[in-house]
Amino acid sequence: MSQFHVELKRTVDDSYDIETGYFLEDRLISDIRNGLAGNIRRFAVITDSIVKSLYAEKLVSLLQEAGYDAELFFFEAGEKNKTRQTKEQIEDAMLAKGFRRDCCIIAAGGGVVTDLAGFLAGTYGRGVPFINYATTLLAAADASVGGKQP
Repeated sequence: MSQFHVELKRTVDDSYDIETGYFLEDRLISDIRNGLAGNIRRFAVITDSIVKSLYAEKLVSLLQEAGYDAELFFFEAGEKNKTRQTKEQIEDAMLAKGFRRDCCIIAAGGGVVTDLAGFLAGTYGRGVPFINYATTLLAAADASVGGKQP
């Protein structure tokens, strides 16, 4: 029997910046232009029925005006809709619109939206890039800044 040692060192820096403030849609577009999502040109903006008209529609318009392919996908607001069925409906709608692994998912909303969209991004086509555009302080702290503690 032979035995050998495999040393694995983590050399990837997973650090990231978090920006908070009001009316950051233009800043997000600028960050995307500057490589936040790499060379991706196609964005699925996922939101709920409340945030849709408050922020998400404007975000989709700004992405389109900047020359990106962007589509809006939404579900009825509420914790009761954070389900596999809602995830399936969004996935099916994305597939119907031709979204593949060359897309990025942007979650525009509070905790339910960021949780659902984050899970969807992690599983869609074995995972696609994901951007949180949290619209509540709680969602920013909960989903964007490292999750939950026991």
